[in-house]
Amino acid sequence: MEGNNPRKIRERTKKAWDLILFWRGRKTGFHLDLS
Repeated sequence: MEGNNPRKIRERTKKAWDLILFWRGRKTGFHLDLS
């Protein structure tokens, strides 16, 4: 276990959100680019 490294958690959360928004965009026919 790495412990609760805030930066790692933030990176993981961002990746998860990128995936969620990507799939939601594909489902609704548009893609949100949050870069």
